[in-house]
Amino acid sequence: MQRYRIFSLKAASRSPTIISELRDSRQAHNIFQEVILASALALSDASGVFNVSEVSNTLDLMAPGKGEYQVRIKQYLTQFASDRRGKILTRSGIKSDYRYRFSDALMQPFIIMKGMQNTMIDESLRRLLFHSGCRPACHDGSRRSRSGQDHREPG
Repeated sequence: MQRYRIFSLKAASRSPTIISELRDSRQAHNIFQEVILASALALSDASGVFNVSEVSNTLDLMAPGKGEYQVRIKQYLTQFASDRRGKILTRSGIKSDYRYRFSDALMQPFIIMKGMQNTMIDESLRRLLFHSGCRPACHDGSRRSRSGQDHREPG
């Protein structure tokens, strides 16, 4: 328990530096903020592991046209896994198919909240990302699909 607490405190003390570094590196051709936000929003498995194509798909939803640069996205993700960018991500797998996850589980929701605060995630994108598919069971035992139709659960 204490080990986790120390790790969280270290990550929290490091996060303002990472965010300010990302803000300072903001140039017309840099998409660091978009890529790290797309990484936080990308589909991942139960362990929080995601791949470049999921980041690319999410980035294309956020900023149409930017998701097509998978080579650049790979370079940005590699930098986020390096000391230069604070090792926000950890990388695993083989070179042709690296998989990534956040080094600190608290960094992912922090980046999403900053994206909402900085209006990088607008209302339509929020609806698309967070409310797609079936919603959790309603109080009356039904589920609503994307079309808004009720589907009764058996039993």
